[in-house]
Amino acid sequence: GMAILPLKTNVKGPAPKADPKDEDIIDEAIKYYRANVLFASFEIKGTADRVLVYLTLFISQCLKRFEKATSKSSGEKIMFDLSKE
Repeated sequence: GMAILPLKTNVKGPAPKADPKDEDIIDEAIKYYRANVLFASFEIKGTADRVLVYLTLFISQCLKRFEKATSKSSGEKIMFDLSKE
C-alpha cells in the first residue's frame, strides 16, 4: 500500500492539507534527493518510505527529461507532456 500524506496544496483531493510552515513529503523528497540516489539499497520500513522512493524515481525521470529542454517554455512543455503519461 501507499501512504496518503499531508501536502501543501490548494487543490482538493484525498490528501490532508499540510501546514504551510512545515515540510511535506514533496519538500523532503527534493531536499534529500541527492542522498537518496546514492544509496545502493534502501530498506522500506513503512508506507511513507515507499512514497519517498516513488517520488525520488519521479524526480529522476523529470531531470532526465529536462536534459532535452532548451528554454523555460520547452521545459514547461516537457513537464506538461510527462504529466499526461
